[in-house]
Amino acid sequence: MGASRASCSETAQSLAADPFGNLYVSSRTTVRQIADRDGDGADGDDEVITVFGARRDSYPESAALCIDDVVVSGDGRRVTAFARCQEFLVEVEHVRR
Repeated sequence: MGASRASCSETAQSLAADPFGNLYVSSRTTVRQIADRDGDGADGDDEVITVFGARRDSYPESAALCIDDVVVSGDGRRVTAFARCQEFLVEVEHVRR
C-alpha cells in the first residue's frame, strides 16, 4: 500500500472507475485500486491497493501473465479482470472500507 504518486507498476493495460470514485488499473500481472479516501476522486495522493496479483506464488495469480482488461460492475461491488491470451477471467468481490 502507498500513495499513488510513489507506486511503481507495469504499463497500464486498462482503466475502470467505480461509483465510489475509486480507479482500477490493470497491468499484465496485477489489478490495483487507487482508493478515493478523501472524496475528491482518485488522484495522486490516494492509497494504492493491489486487489489481484499480490501473491505471485499461488494460483491464479501465478498464472496471470497477460491481464488486458478490467471491468467494474455498475454497483461497484465486483471487479473482473480478463486474461484473454490465457482464456480466463478472475472476479473479485469488492468490500468497501
